[in-house]
Amino acid sequence: MKHLILILLTALYCTCCNAQKNKEATTMKTTERFDVQYYKSKIKEVNGKDGDNSFAIYVDRDSTQVKVYFDKDYDALVTIPPFTYYKEVRIFHKNGVLMESGKRFFCSSIDIGIWREYDNQGNLIKETDEDKKFEKLRLKPINILRWLEHEGYIDRKTGKGQEKFVKQGDEPGISISFGKISAPNAKFEKDSVLWTITITDKGGDITYTWNAKNGELLSKEILQAIE
Repeated sequence: MKHLILILLTALYCTCCNAQKNKEATTMKTTERFDVQYYKSKIKEVNGKDGDNSFAIYVDRDSTQVKVYFDKDYDALVTIPPFTYYKEVRIFHKNGVLMESGKRFFCSSIDIGIWREYDNQGNLIKETDEDKKFEKLRLKPINILRWLEHEGYIDRKTGKGQEKFVKQGDEPGISISFGKISAPNAKFEKDSVLWTITITDKGGDITYTWNAKNGELLSKEILQAIE
């Protein structure tokens, strides 16, 4: 009888704990706000008083790259901290309250890590673990970075090849995409999951495509520039 009571109490405790965690998750609030006046003044400082007053790109004192822009429906702030190979994205409601936040992978629009969405009062309404889509794949974002480093395009220790909002010098351009083939074609089977990297240099484009499930390099296509 004592064992039965102990089991019931333990189960009740676990249920209460889970209920509390779920309650906390649904009542989480953000206090982050978009400082409209600061960024308006920053845009004017960067673009000049007669320049575009809705968008600006600049580098902060700590070498963080910043892209800020105002839209009729939202405001946005995208940053690339030093020595990182991702973008931090924060989108705000027009009342200044954080609407959505998360990270995007290097040289891409691929969402990674935890993304959170908030209503216009700052209440958390959705949380998504974007890394789950990589769990059963052999090639994950870290493998893509390692390949780029092995080929000499980036160096995570020195920051070489870090994404720039504005291309500088003769550095090659890099574009990365990830996705599933919904319909079969001459090249790929239906439901193939692919990583594609395009390197753009003065000599043209080189596009690599991998099977993300098994890591196989499926193709390497070279498009030479015509002068």
